[in-house]
Amino acid sequence: MKALLFSIFTLVATIFQLAAQDAESTGIQWWGEDEMANEFVWKGLDHLLNIEREQAFTYFQAAVEKDPSLFAPRVFLSWMSRDDTKTYQKVQAQKLVADKNEASRLYVSLMDTESGKAGAEKRKEIWRKMHELAPEGPFIFINYARTLESTEEQIAACEKLLEVNAKNNRNNDYVHNFLGYLYYQQGDKAKAKMHFDKYLELRPDGYNAYDSMAEFYQREGDLEKALSYYKKTLEKYPGAINARNRIERIETELEEKGDLWLVTTEYMDPSSRTDYLQWGKEYKKIADETQYRTFFVSSKNNAFNYAWNIGKTMGDLDEFIKDRDKWHKDNPEIETQFEKYHHSITSTKRALWRHNPDLSYQPEANADSDENTYVRSYRAYVKFGHEAAIKDILKEFKEKWEEKKISTGYGVFWNVFGEEGPCVSIRTAYKDITAWQADRDEVDEKIGEAELNDLMSRWNEHIRRGQTEEVFPRPELSHRNDDVVTAN
Repeated sequence: MKALLFSIFTLVATIFQLAAQDAESTGIQWWGEDEMANEFVWKGLDHLLNIEREQAFTYFQAAVEKDPSLFAPRVFLSWMSRDDTKTYQKVQAQKLVADKNEASRLYVSLMDTESGKAGAEKRKEIWRKMHELAPEGPFIFINYARTLESTEEQIAACEKLLEVNAKNNRNNDYVHNFLGYLYYQQGDKAKAKMHFDKYLELRPDGYNAYDSMAEFYQREGDLEKALSYYKKTLEKYPGAINARNRIERIETELEEKGDLWLVTTEYMDPSSRTDYLQWGKEYKKIADETQYRTFFVSSKNNAFNYAWNIGKTMGDLDEFIKDRDKWHKDNPEIETQFEKYHHSITSTKRALWRHNPDLSYQPEANADSDENTYVRSYRAYVKFGHEAAIKDILKEFKEKWEEKKISTGYGVFWNVFGEEGPCVSIRTAYKDITAWQADRDEVDEKIGEAELNDLMSRWNEHIRRGQTEEVFPRPELSHRNDDVVTAN
């Protein structure tokens, strides 16, 4: 989305009033006598307040076409236009505001301020005067708050605005958006995320709430989640230029990263185990006969994991889904199988993971092997905002494993979706449980108790919850149509 310090006109927003302001109002007089034009203004202000500029422009343009006497929408139209159109809207706004109240004239005077520090100081003084005239007007209040010197002062003003809006039954969605950015700037990522979550809750049908959440994750380095929210932004409004540009840049960046793995976990009814295994064998038989893409199956207790290497970007995920849907359509017996055996499943969940080769450790002597039938997976649920710290510690782990030439390797995977908050999985495959114990003994001996305790104590500072799972590859259910070999 946008930087924390916006151009003053991008911040233009207003209160949502049920009646038009009259000539004696202390606030900016946005409304006229044409009801339809006022409705357009109302919708335009809603979008502008929420930094949905593309849609705001459309509604403000419709408003002045319906009621040419409106001056306030022309300020935004001038800012968004160029050359003759820009000048025309500015001149019209200045002419039409002449007989309006002081707050309205001050608002239009913002267009005459110069760029740079001198102009910024002038605009700050204008908003201060407007706030004195209409101290509870949300439009003026939010813009006045943005001119305050410190982040602490801005947060305090926004918290006050939340109270004022609640008292007057007005929308608070845009205030939560601003607070999210303020708290992030202050370094309080948990509160920032809380306000962005609230913004999404209050404005699920807008598109900027998804854009803001996408930017949050992008700043945190979680490009996959950022990409998913930017794509949601486009679903809500295909004309969202910022989201489209960000998607292109992120997908280019992700092309250079590790592969994405889609994992479907099916929880089985223990009493139907025989039926479920028969279903899996029949599913594999169709994949073998049709040379469908490779998938690997593992099991744990009463759950089976199906894993597909789908590529590097969310665009590859879209293509995978299309390809799988076509495969099912071309092979109707798959649906017949489902109808016959779906009773054996109690529930299903899906997760998307990205393999991180920079953090994984894979010595040459420990290449993946079909003999590795015992897989241990440690899944760590990371405290929100602590992902960078965990990645730094994982780099330390890898450096020490390389330095001491530990014989067994491991893979590091970060969740993209389908898990409870930030999560990292560290997976290691062994021939059997005896080989796992030998690996633990080697690590204890070569790394040493003191270093291990130091690493783990620092690691645990950033972890909400950790769990270790044992999973076993199921080659009789897995399908390969190439020579790829990997541990799942």
